[in-house]
Amino acid sequence: MSARVFIDTNVLMYCMDANDAAKRAKALELISRLGAANRLVFSTQVFQEAYSALTRKLGVSGSAAERPLRALSGHPMVRTDQPLLWAAMQRHQKDGVPWYDALIVEAALAGKCHILASEDFQHHRQFGTLRVINPFTEDIV
Repeated sequence: MSARVFIDTNVLMYCMDANDAAKRAKALELISRLGAANRLVFSTQVFQEAYSALTRKLGVSGSAAERPLRALSGHPMVRTDQPLLWAAMQRHQKDGVPWYDALIVEAALAGKCHILASEDFQHHRQFGTLRVINPFTEDIV
């Protein structure tokens, strides 16, 4: 399978968080494997959230938080623009998806992804052609 995979903030954070060795190893393997296959997609929101969490929650210096994000910045990046905002508002209203999660869903759809890798959504939930997979409970192939 060669479907594009949108990486949610929580998966990216596990790559940089030494507090859960098993999840860190799984997240690093996933990012490495999908990155080598040119299947990764991120959004500006995910990078913003990751930088904030790394510096605020994990106490990482700004430069140390920036390095891994810059290393991943060559992959497709969905930017939050007005059409994405309006689509996320509709998703939030129609499906009852929390606001920031609605932005993630719409960014993944805008990035033409078929898989959203996240542990924060209901596993296997469908949003049109997008399916949520928790990469810590099921392998993404």
